[in-house]
Amino acid sequence: MTALNLANDLLIAKQQLKTSQKENKQKIALLQSTIEQALASSTKKQA
Repeated sequence: MTALNLANDLLIAKQQLKTSQKENKQKIALLQSTIEQALASSTKKQA
């Protein structure tokens, strides 16, 4: 029974890791687009 519990815990941990990685990728994409917009805005102001 312990092996089943450990296997289930591992499966849950893997799912949580995937979810966390997906969320982080979305945050990185948002941050990157925000930086790009700020740079574009800054470039327009200087011109």
